[in-house]
Amino acid sequence: MKKNGQKAKSAWRQKTVELIRKNYRSVLVIIGFFLLWEFSVVWFKVPEFVLPPPSSALKHLFVKQADANYNWPLHIRTTLQEFILGFCVTAVLGIGLAIVFVWSKKVKDLVLPLFTFINSLPIIAIAPLILLWMGYGIKTNILIAFLVSFFPVVINTMTGLDSIEDDLLDLIR
Repeated sequence: MKKNGQKAKSAWRQKTVELIRKNYRSVLVIIGFFLLWEFSVVWFKVPEFVLPPPSSALKHLFVKQADANYNWPLHIRTTLQEFILGFCVTAVLGIGLAIVFVWSKKVKDLVLPLFTFINSLPIIAIAPLILLWMGYGIKTNILIAFLVSFFPVVINTMTGLDSIEDDLLDLIR
């Protein structure tokens, strides 16, 4: 019984050491980036409202967390709801529209240029306009999540459906 436990610990240690050996350079680069950022802001006396140092962000994070009035679980739940609803709407409409595009070349030729134009607009540029038009709330955030993920879903689904061989389609029928 003891040998199995020791083997499990040994295997776990071996995997951990391997993981550290594999990724330590990446971790060091990330730590170096944040240290360079921190010291650059202090050294060049950059005002905090222009570029806050990482230590300031961490300090505010933990101060908010210590504040009894700040409800982290509520905000995490709300963000997850917006993300999940936005992605579900994207999946349903994106996959459905991709099926229609693959099925009807006329619809694809008519609508796809409009979608390409909308997709070319940077979301970060139109997000403030959406916020002004719709107000702040869950609907706005769902729409922005939808716009971010809709076009990749449509294009990738169309590509996947177009790549199905005709023999396989005949087999399904």
